[in-house]
Parts: sequence; structure tokens; C-alpha cells
Amino acid sequence: MTPKQLIASMIGVTLLAAAALGWLALGGTSMPVLLAGLAAIAACPVLSLLLGWRMAGNAAAGTRMAAELRDKTAALIEESDKRRAIELALDRYVQRERMFSTAVESAGHPVISKALDGTITAWNAAAERLFGYTAAEAIGNNIDIIIPPEIRDEYAIMIAQLLVDQPIENFETVRAVKGGRRIDVSVTVRPVKSPAGVIVGMAKIARDITEQKFAEEKFRLAVESCPSGMLMVDRAGKIVMVNTEIERVFGYQRDELIGQSVDILTPVRLRGAHARHRSGFIHHPKTRRASDLFGLRKDGTEFPVEVGLNPIQTQEGLLVLSAIVDISERKRLERLKDEFVSTVSHELRTPLTSISGSLGLLIGGAAGKLPDAATRLLTIAQTNSQRLVRLVNDILDTEKMESNRIVFYFKPVEARAGRAGDRGQSRLRREPRGPGPDGSGVPGRRGAHRSGSPGPGRDQSAFECDQVFSAGR
Repeated sequence: MTPKQLIASMIGVTLLAAAALGWLALGGTSMPVLLAGLAAIAACPVLSLLLGWRMAGNAAAGTRMAAELRDKTAALIEESDKRRAIELALDRYVQRERMFSTAVESAGHPVISKALDGTITAWNAAAERLFGYTAAEAIGNNIDIIIPPEIRDEYAIMIAQLLVDQPIENFETVRAVKGGRRIDVSVTVRPVKSPAGVIVGMAKIARDITEQKFAEEKFRLAVESCPSGMLMVDRAGKIVMVNTEIERVFGYQRDELIGQSVDILTPVRLRGAHARHRSGFIHHPKTRRASDLFGLRKDGTEFPVEVGLNPIQTQEGLLVLSAIVDISERKRLERLKDEFVSTVSHELRTPLTSISGSLGLLIGGAAGKLPDAATRLLTIAQTNSQRLVRLVNDILDTEKMESNRIVFYFKPVEARAGRAGDRGQSRLRREPRGPGPDGSGVPGRRGAHRSGSPGPGRDQSAFECDQVFSAGR
């Protein structure tokens, strides 16, 4: 019986009891009616109890239903939150993928992805510009379209390295563009993994380094063709580059020097001082030139060198390019020059000074009066000996200037008087030569007339002077 039916029954019983009580109140004496009324009155509590029990059961059921409803509502709310979180995550993923796709497409360097079998799956605009293939031409094709046949074994080695999860960084190689032209590239390759962590492909970024390689080749050729020894060291003093002249001068092969300390080229007795000089240069790098240094050959012999230091700032740090010149021949010539200067100073200037002084004494009458012709000839001889002395002094002064040993004394002079004196001295030097053979006043050459006569247009003193020089020769 439902709660509605139970309530209807109680209302009916109540009405019946009310009718019986009314009938009794009016004096009715029929026994069945009275019993029915009494039964109805007695049934009311029973029905009330039944109604209360039923309502209590319904309340418990309602409580259970309310609890179930709350649980279901909470589950629905949780499910809705989860779905909303999933939708937000999907939106973020889609946005990230869109941003990644945009970044790849707008990247300045070619970005290429491919499957493990070499099938190209992504090809951005930079790859189109560099390799000449459009995305429609490249995607779905094999990566062999840009790999020269002679280096495909190298590509297989790269694949094997990626399969063991070893990325490839800045690997320099060669690629072929559309049309077959070769270019130098630097590639960085990373494996592409599935959500389960399985490598399913690879992504590659390429950089065109053709211009860089060309510049490096020009620099290498310039260094190789330099007549001086060219050596480059890093900040730690390790040799990173040498040219052929360094190999020739020091006697080492190139692979014996690369990676070694530059001290290997320095005599042992000078390495401490060299280390201090190198440290000072690293802290205050600037172009310098140093001489009076010594190098050490592979066979242990030492030789004098001149070194020019040039600092070069690079992305890898400071590098020092050194130009090394073997100055053994220069030193030998300097010794010969010193010997010559010494000979000139002691073996030539001293006798010339004595000769000039002796001639001056003869001209001055120290040996008695001389004939005019002899006096004239002695004067010519003294003048020329003084000229030779001045020439020797000029040679010695030049050597002093080269060695920074000459001292200059400055004083004011009268320019007009100096010019007049020069003209007078010049005229004095020209006078003994006399006019030329043609009478034009042009000095003649010594020994031009070897006959016993002075020749036309020549005075006796000039002729006698030439005779003296001819005899001297």
C-alpha cells in the first residue's frame, strides 16, 4: 500500500467512526452500527501506526535516495571537471602545436623531420629556400634527394647513433641542392620519440656554412702562402694551427704540433720567462713585435727569431696569431756589416787621416818649398783624401744611426752663409777637373786621354791630375 492509499483508508475509517458516533448520539441502538463504529475507532490508531511506520520507511528511503543523489551529483561534477581539464589540456596542446608549427615555419634555418626509413615528414620554408625543393616535392620523398651518393654511408652511421639515443651536434657535412650543386652544412639531429618512449623518427636543423667554409679556405690559403711562419695558439698556449713554413723552420710535422704547448718551440732555458710574457700578453692583448728571441728546432738546435703577435677575439675565446721569422741570415749579415764597419773605421779611416795630414804638411812647406805643379797635385790629392775621409765618416755615421748610437747636436746657423759656403766648396771641388775634352766646361773622365799631351781644351794641371789617377789605377 502506498502512502496515498494509506491516507485515504484512514480518512474513510475516520468518517465511518464519526458516523457511528453521531448515530449513537442520536439514540440509535442498532448493535452492528455500534460495532462498526467502535471497530473504526479502534482502527484509527492502528492505521496511524501503519502510516507512521510507512512514512519512517519512506524517510529512510528518501535519505538513501538523497545520499545517492548527492554522490551522483558529485561524480557528475568531478567528471565535468575532468572533462573541462582535458579540454583545457587539449586546447593548450593544440595552441602549443600551432605555435611550434609557426616557429618551425618561420625559422631562419631549415628544419626537417623524417621517419626512420628516411621518409620526409616535415619541410619548412627555410628548407625550401636552401635546398630548392618545395614542401610538396619533399614531403613523402626520401631524404636521399639531398644526400650525395658518396656520403650515404656517413648518413647510415648517423642513424645508428640516433637509435641508441645519442644526439648529433653541429656535424659538418655536404648536401646537394636541387640541380646537383653541393653546399657545406652544419647539422644538429635529435631523435623523435613516441609517447611510449620509442624512437620513431628524427628532427634535423641545418645551417648553410658554405660562405664560412669559403672564408676559412681563403684564410688557410693566405696563411699557407705566407713566407713567414704562421702559428696560432689558444688562451692556454696550445697550438691550434701552423703553416708549412713553421714545419720547415722547426722541423716538425703538422700533426706533431697541433694540440701541443707552444713551449715545445722554446728553448728550455727560456721557458719560464716565455710563460710570464705569455701570461702578460693574455691579460693585456695588443699587437706586438719582439726580436732577440730564440726558437728550438726538433733536432735541438737553437736559432734567432723575430716574432709578431696579433690577438684575435673569437667565439671560442682569445686566439693569438704569431708571425715567426728565422733571422739567422739577417744576424749573419749584421755581423758582416759590423766587421766591415770595424774594418773601415780602423783600417781605412786611420791611414786616410794620416795621408791627408801628411799632404797638408807638404803643402804647408814642411819639406821645403815645392814647385807650383807639385803643390797643385798635392792639393788635389789632399782634397780627394779628405773627401774619402768624409765618405768613411758618413758610412760610420749611417751605421750609428741604424743602431741608434748617434748623438745629434742642434744649433742655429745662418742659412745664407751656409749656402754661400756650399757653393764655394762645390766650386773648389770642381776646379781641379778643368773643362771637358770639347772645351764646353763639362768635366772629363779620368784616363780619357792617355797620350803624352793634355788634349785639346785641357789645362796642364787637369792633365797632370789625370795622369796621377791613371798611374794609381
